[in-house]
Amino acid sequence: MDMIPALDDRETSTLTALLAQRELELQELNHRIANSLQMVCSYLSLEKRRLEDPRLAEVLDTASARLAAVAKVHRHLAVRAVGSRVDLKSLLEDLCPEVADTVNLTCSLSVDPMSVSGDLARAVATVINELAINAAKHAYGNEEGGKLRIECRDMGDHLRLVVADAGKGLGKDFAPTGGNGLGMIIVNSIVRQIGGTLSAEDQDGAQFTLTAPLR
Repeated sequence: MDMIPALDDRETSTLTALLAQRELELQELNHRIANSLQMVCSYLSLEKRRLEDPRLAEVLDTASARLAAVAKVHRHLAVRAVGSRVDLKSLLEDLCPEVADTVNLTCSLSVDPMSVSGDLARAVATVINELAINAAKHAYGNEEGGKLRIECRDMGDHLRLVVADAGKGLGKDFAPTGGNGLGMIIVNSIVRQIGGTLSAEDQDGAQFTLTAPLR
């Protein structure tokens, strides 16, 4: 079997410098993405003030909440990501209260310490955001004070995320993979991308459970 030649000190130093430069460029990219998304959110907020139709205003609110959550993830990646890995506990502790506040919910959060890929972190954050938007709209009718429970567990080879509300429930005909709303379409698309599974059940409200491989 061929042996891989060892790097000398100069080559090691060059490789280390290149990796450090790549990390700085990635952080700067995430920072720019976050700023751009935040700017779009501001534009949507300004546009909303001109609308007289409350249904259109609700659409802009939902779009703004989606963009704000993505911006928050990228800002976190720019500041706290270590290489290509993300401290998911820290990310969700930052993100979830803000997501809940955006849609007028109160949030209880329990997360195991775990380091995950940036792609998986973005996927988890987006799923939580979409399910929070759905809970505010469908479980609580956009009234203030609704409760959202979020748990994220390290199961060894996979992650288990639970997002639950205490609203009116799903109804017997609900199927998590058959929803026609944009939120569930986004969630199911993300679940497929990360090779996960999604289930839903009534547990004193709606409870969604995502399992996904830990990479």
